[in-house]
Amino acid sequence: MRSREAKFGAAIASSIIAPLARRGKRSEAADFSRAAGRIAVMWQRPTALALLLAIGVTGCGSSRALRPLATHRLTDRVAPTAPCAPQNRVARAPLPGESGVYAAGPIYLSVGEDLGQLPPRPRLRGVEAIATVIGGRAATLRVLPSPGVRMTLAFAPRGAPDHPHPFAYYGRATVRFSPCGRGTERFYGGVLFAGRGCARLAADAGTTSQTMVIPIAGSLRGCAHGRAPAPLGPSWAPFLGVACGAPNRMTCDRIGIGVWASGPAAAVVVRVAARLVTLSPPAPGDRGRLWQGYLLGQGPAHGALRVRTDRRRRWFGTPELHPRVQVIAILPNGQRATGSPMRVLLHPGFG
Repeated sequence: MRSREAKFGAAIASSIIAPLARRGKRSEAADFSRAAGRIAVMWQRPTALALLLAIGVTGCGSSRALRPLATHRLTDRVAPTAPCAPQNRVARAPLPGESGVYAAGPIYLSVGEDLGQLPPRPRLRGVEAIATVIGGRAATLRVLPSPGVRMTLAFAPRGAPDHPHPFAYYGRATVRFSPCGRGTERFYGGVLFAGRGCARLAADAGTTSQTMVIPIAGSLRGCAHGRAPAPLGPSWAPFLGVACGAPNRMTCDRIGIGVWASGPAAAVVVRVAARLVTLSPPAPGDRGRLWQGYLLGQGPAHGALRVRTDRRRRWFGTPELHPRVQVIAILPNGQRATGSPMRVLLHPGFG
């Protein structure tokens, strides 16, 4: 335990504290050194990641915040290679129906929450991420310029100290994932982002490149190119159902949304209850074309899609509720396809 803490402390010292001291920012270096010492003791706890991100983005007790992590090594020409992680140390991802999954080519990026439903923030925030690469081939993920959005990838390069929080000090625009001898590889890391709009990332594998589209803070700005939107056929009809985990129980504010896509898409988004919900693509190996996501905070217990329940907080579908829903798809060629707004019946169950 102590040897691994020592590696973690050495990594923090060499990557952040020493550069700050060399630039004359000794007070900030001292603040970060004290904070890193406290975090090193509890680095295996889940809360350590959130604390470390808060320190890296907002500073630690000093009057001036540390420089945002998005400025670190963004101009490096050689992309770091993310290390192979033992399968028993990385959670299986993406799970069927999981929120916050974005895909392009052989790369699935799972962050666990729909970034499109988060409020806009001018300063960087970070989320844990698992990159799943299928096919057993090397692949590269590159952040493309996007209006109104900043994003960096945070996966520890190969040879970095062995600790579970690599994006304390690695923030890059490009990361390379190499094969590790298995058909499906998973890499642990994180994503840092700020602003409002659509983040675009290029997934390169061999001679092919596909674009990953990530709406942030309820905006589709920058998701598609300037062509006129194409119409989306009626076959892209959405399904709505309450997803509280128990049949007919209205004790949560979570509504499941599903869309059977009749064609390929880079992203599928649903506009409902004045919210923009980004749906997750089918999981790797799933031959179906069901995209799924969840609307949070707008019903059935509270919000715009609140339903009338009995005394035991149950609802069996009556009185009926037909919210107005619109499906928007970003096609692989970058064009936006928009469906006609329609009234969709809300079901008392989902999945």
